[in-house]
Amino acid sequence: MAMMELMALLAKIETTYATDIVPTAAANALLMSNVDWTPLEGEEVRRTRVLPYFGNDQVMSISPRSRLRGGIDFVSSGAAVDLPPAWSPLLRGCGLAQVITTGVSVAFNPVSAGFESASLYHFVDGTRQRGLGARGDWGFELRAKAIPRLTVDMMALYDAPTGVALPIPVLTSWPDPQPLQNGITTISVTPGPLSNLRLSAFTYANGATLAFRELTNFRGVIISGRRPTATLVVEAPDGVATNLFALVGSIITVTATHQHGAAPAGTTVEAMVRARVLPNIRYSNEEGVVMATMNLSPEPSAAGNDEVRLTTR
Repeated sequence: MAMMELMALLAKIETTYATDIVPTAAANALLMSNVDWTPLEGEEVRRTRVLPYFGNDQVMSISPRSRLRGGIDFVSSGAAVDLPPAWSPLLRGCGLAQVITTGVSVAFNPVSAGFESASLYHFVDGTRQRGLGARGDWGFELRAKAIPRLTVDMMALYDAPTGVALPIPVLTSWPDPQPLQNGITTISVTPGPLSNLRLSAFTYANGATLAFRELTNFRGVIISGRRPTATLVVEAPDGVATNLFALVGSIITVTATHQHGAAPAGTTVEAMVRARVLPNIRYSNEEGVVMATMNLSPEPSAAGNDEVRLTTR
């Protein structure tokens, strides 16, 4: 009998697509929440023969794969400003390129080609299943009085489970997070009439086009596009001096910076989205205060691949 709470997850960026890079519990452990691991999903081909009796015809299973969905604390390395965070392999497998600026920061920018992939290991008690060639979609959720989260939805090639002892993951590269709150979280919008913005929520969904392809001489996961969306929920400003509606149709840059540790080095994360404000601002009630929800359409500049950026330092 396998115990559901006895679980471990590992991930490491592959050198060659779908070739096991062998992540270890000591160096590649993941700390995730709300994990949904689907060991096997796929497609079916049904025969449609003419038969002299009722009933289903034969079904054949094809394109077997595994899937990982879940959340990650949006934290930095907790050490040097230029040390990649522990969640880096997952986000790199979701179409983000890691850029290290020595002594300054680690940035993650979207790409439109040259996608990386990860080897995933999922352990439940004494069973291990690999997910090779993993790629996926991602997003973030920054909400007041809540821990900042990254979300992932990854697809990988199916591999039959094997009996392997449950490892003890080393999680020292995952510093403790802090909820978003006054004094350690700031948000800015430029250009625009907003100042001293009071944030309730800032969310982003990458909207990747993800597919499992099985052709002659190829089986794997591909990313063939993205259509991101974002939402900003703020306290509606008093009076007309600060007019949210003046932003509709314009391009703004929203930057949220959050510090989750006492020391400045290695404890700061930042999410930046360049987006156009859509014409459907709406009001809602939050603890008796008028809140404004602004839907955003993230758009790259002429340079491309710059509609979003995650940074740790």
